[in-house]
Amino acid sequence: MRKTHNSRRANFPLNALRSFESAARLGRQNTAADELLVTHGAISRQIRNLEEYLGVELFTGANRTPELTPIGKRLLRELTPAFDQIDDAVRQVLKEKEDTLDVCCYSTFAMLWLIPRLNKFQKKHPDIEVHLTTISDDSSPEWDSFELAIRLANAETELTTNETVLMKEKLGFVVAPSFIDSGLEVGHEFLARIPRIEANTRSDAWTDWLRIMDISPTVMENVRTSRFAHYSLAIEAVTNGLGGCVTPHHLISDRLSEGKLIAPFGFVDSGRTYIIKSSEAQNRRTTLFRNWLQNELQS
Repeated sequence: MRKTHNSRRANFPLNALRSFESAARLGRQNTAADELLVTHGAISRQIRNLEEYLGVELFTGANRTPELTPIGKRLLRELTPAFDQIDDAVRQVLKEKEDTLDVCCYSTFAMLWLIPRLNKFQKKHPDIEVHLTTISDDSSPEWDSFELAIRLANAETELTTNETVLMKEKLGFVVAPSFIDSGLEVGHEFLARIPRIEANTRSDAWTDWLRIMDISPTVMENVRTSRFAHYSLAIEAVTNGLGGCVTPHHLISDRLSEGKLIAPFGFVDSGRTYIIKSSEAQNRRTTLFRNWLQNELQS
């Protein structure tokens, strides 16, 4: 007779297992935090809790470059397909509901742009329930398992028949109005005197913008730099006058129109585009959401 473990299963630390699986699979706790929409500290605590629960070490090495122990590698091999099966099972149930739309996008795009506007879609189409999932890893195979996926594409990317361009990404340097009011003349000297703020979720934004603007990185080599885990934190820091940040236009369009932020150099094309991909044939839900999304982005 096969032994069951139902009583034991109820005590499994599922959040800790999910945090470990994400960090181990992605290789970085920061990236796992982006995927699960939590802080780096929360991921670290969950992994420590799991190690205490199991009584073994799962990671070894320095905090910035941890490596999986042999037990950690074995646990990862078992957990990833298990969580994949759970995700597949839940999505199959959701897809059976005609009024449910399964959407996936980046966590930053969801927090700073989509979620603040999603109520507009819900008011227009109250019969459609949007289930939103965020993913931080572009290479993740999970992108293809959603009805709709919103993601960035490079200029050389060839679109398939079920992919549509939503908009070109535009990058710009933004600061609080107080820096402009201080009398600093806008130019290279202006950049050299403002603290630099970066977001780990788009670590190449500054490099791309300086290259496109034909500004030498040496202009800012002595500038104090602060890094934040998420763009939402970086933009909040800029809004409160802590420095300047290079950010995509759509993430701060509301703050620009409200006068909370200023882009003294304007915005330039980054060479990337946002696309929306359908995993299946078009239906009423996906068509309505795609059309609404395009109208919102254009406005």
